[in-house]
Amino acid sequence: MSRTRSHFTDEFKREAVRLCNEPGAVVTQIARDLGIGEDLLRRWVRLVRDGVLQMGARKPLRAEALSEVQRLQRELRRVTMERDIQKKSARLLREGPGVKYAWIARQRGVWPTRAMCRSLGASHSGFYEWLGRAPGKRSQENVRLTRLVRASFELSDKTYGSPRIWHDLRAAGGSCGVNRVAWLMQRAGLQARQRRRCMPGNSRAAAARVIAPNDLQREFEADSPNQKWVADFTYIWTAEGWLLVAAVMDLYSRRIVGWSMSNTMHTKMAAVHC
Repeated sequence: MSRTRSHFTDEFKREAVRLCNEPGAVVTQIARDLGIGEDLLRRWVRLVRDGVLQMGARKPLRAEALSEVQRLQRELRRVTMERDIQKKSARLLREGPGVKYAWIARQRGVWPTRAMCRSLGASHSGFYEWLGRAPGKRSQENVRLTRLVRASFELSDKTYGSPRIWHDLRAAGGSCGVNRVAWLMQRAGLQARQRRRCMPGNSRAAAARVIAPNDLQREFEADSPNQKWVADFTYIWTAEGWLLVAAVMDLYSRRIVGWSMSNTMHTKMAAVHC
């Protein structure tokens, strides 16, 4: 079975090559939009480069040829524009109409409104209706809750996730679900720190050298003050890092009689000020 070869005029070839020479043009996409093979289009580009096909030798196009070229140009511009819109708005395809409409309103100076609505699957009449009315009660409530969520997040030193922040909101009298808190945090770009703090510590060998003798022999009762003292230390996280605190307690009064602080663990911490 014989195949019918398509015949393309020189005007059509020159127009196709001109589209390939435009900034940012993709030969594969142009060939697909024009309905021709990519190899054929690249051969036309080589013919122009080698001087076989003259770009300047334009003859008046016939009415039907001119109409076809204009149609292909319009189609190429439309396809390119819709592809750019879809790249920018890919993350919004599963969002609600309000989120899509807000993005369309911000991009109105870049692309036509109807083209953006068509790419996002949104109603252009619904967009214009949304544009002319004030924010709804839920939108206003989201703004108020976002302020509370951000305040709780900052007070936790950016360590709280949605469950803890949800408990903070409930304690403050808020009435929203934990999933809504997670959604508000995602929209506001609030993400708890994942890296765990490394507790300061000592090696076992070093700890074995500084074990104090067991003088009390678990006799923790005292008849009068200043007979028996015990000491211990703990870690406290601050904005500047870990702080080590050592304290001495009188077993008779159960009161702290001395304490000291340091950012490193050393034996001088035992010499607390009493």
